[in-house]
Amino acid sequence: MIWDVLWSPRKPQTKFAQLRCEIEREKAMNLFIRFAGTYFLFATAWNLYIREDLFFVGAKVLGSGTKAFGIMSYFGIALTFFAFWVWTKCESHEAFIRRLGVSLITLAFCCLFLASFGSVKSTLPYTAQMFGLEPFFADPFLAELDSALHLGIDPWILTHRITEMLNWDNFAVHASILYGPVWVCLAFYLPAIMIFVGEDTRTVNHFVWLYVFSWIVLGNFFALIGQSGGPIYYDNITETLRFAELHQSLAATKGMENSWFAIIQPGLWEAYINQDQALGSGISAFPSLHLGMITVTALYLAQKHVVLRVFGICLVASVMFISVWVGYHYAIDGYFSIVVIYCMHIALKRWSVAPGASGVGFETSCDVAQDAKSLGLRGPMVP
Repeated sequence: MIWDVLWSPRKPQTKFAQLRCEIEREKAMNLFIRFAGTYFLFATAWNLYIREDLFFVGAKVLGSGTKAFGIMSYFGIALTFFAFWVWTKCESHEAFIRRLGVSLITLAFCCLFLASFGSVKSTLPYTAQMFGLEPFFADPFLAELDSALHLGIDPWILTHRITEMLNWDNFAVHASILYGPVWVCLAFYLPAIMIFVGEDTRTVNHFVWLYVFSWIVLGNFFALIGQSGGPIYYDNITETLRFAELHQSLAATKGMENSWFAIIQPGLWEAYINQDQALGSGISAFPSLHLGMITVTALYLAQKHVVLRVFGICLVASVMFISVWVGYHYAIDGYFSIVVIYCMHIALKRWSVAPGASGVGFETSCDVAQDAKSLGLRGPMVP
């Protein structure tokens, strides 16, 4: 393949050649970069088939990728301290620069991958129509199932009762920070983060597979099977007043008008009506990708330290609560995602320890210790 010609391992002669060698050495990233490129071509072709406008599709996908990269600017100060901490863990300045270079390239392909995902997600309602199904056909079933699982009470009512009982001022603002920018940083850029902190190849392999599985299988495949808009869009979709009280409760919430939710909610519906696409566009409630990716993040943190394990559980519980509270998801959306991701996590672990297995993904040309040394890793990054 052309990739093998361009990135074939050879003795580094320049700094750039060393960087290419680092990318080739990280077989998980090699796999991810290939997949991201292939998925971009598929997304572009599929959108061209649906929208029949090559310029529109190309401009929107690349524009979304640029925005995904620009999101990192919101975390400028935190990233500076994070980079300094990683630098203190590297054996040399050269090792840090090399690791930073590989991380930035991985980050760029994360942005390309996510822009491609968004473009495919925005076509799901029209894809459902191609199979003779109404857009968001699963909403009535999911709404009734959700209520039945919670003893005849819609879960959003329970979450609103809790926030009212706590008398939490500006809950909407605080929740939108976690549900928006914080989640985006963790969910979008996990592969680049793992490379930057110097994770061993087996760990990178494992969680890159989970990352791709969550975005593609949950976010595209299952999302098409369970096409739904969620409680927040239910009344728009069905032309009923099933969730009118939810809208009234949210409108009466202090700080809601100044939150990220107030911007995203009408924007997503407008993009759907206009058949537009942008970073994060596309309405799909089942299954919850927010819960899927935060579960992947929590599982990654869990294998680092017991404190981080508890923190990860709190993240999952918080995102679950917020997704139901704001009406973006039925509770069943989150339950399904958590169970599926955890089962996939267990399956990948069993695969990696099976007799004769060398880990999930491509076999590495050097062992974990050599990979860690090549990236300047001294030892465990977390005590």
